Amino acid sequence: MKKKVIICKKFVRMKRAHTIMLEMLQQRKYKVTEDEDTQILATKPNGDPVVVFFSDTPKFNVKSIQMYISNMNELKVFHSIIVYKNGITAFTKKAIAQSVEMTFELFSQQDLQYNVTKHRLQPQFIKLPPEEAVEFKKQYGSRFGVIRGDDPVSRFYAYNRGDVIRVIRGSGPTEFVTYRIVHG
Repeated sequence: MKKKVIICKKFVRMKRAHTIMLEMLQQRKYKVTEDEDTQILATKPNGDPVVVFFSDTPKFNVKSIQMYISNMNELKVFHSIIVYKNGITAFTKKAIAQSVEMTFELFSQQDLQYNVTKHRLQPQFIKLPPEEAVEFKKQYGSRFGVIRGDDPVSRFYAYNRGDVIRVIRGSGPTEFVTYRIVHG
């Protein structure tokens, strides 16, 4: 009976990660074109394809990444989001960081058990369009707060270094707007 409960919990964690990933894609304004248990195909607003892989191996390793790179080449996709189970080897992280032609985003199943943007105290984050961000930087320079690139919200929305983010706290008469630049 205990083994059955453990398997059920693992399945629930996997399904929850899948659901949160779909929410993430929707909030990034990606259009989902294919949704399966082990992968999701989507299209970015600019028309570029992206694929989400759900790894079922206990430890995400180089063999796994090689398999996903092969799948990406087959699909002609150069951006992927990989959801892994428990851990990732240091060598695999290094190999991914050195990738030039392909973009990889990594999330553990644990990272995707809740939607970080839906907490009642979480402010609203809006990325400024590039031309507005350039104008903002000209006007204010670097005299405003930062948000780290590895911050859960930055990762959720796929913010890049140098992006300017409008942060809106509260609503109505108590609305307060600040700006952050993405670092690292």
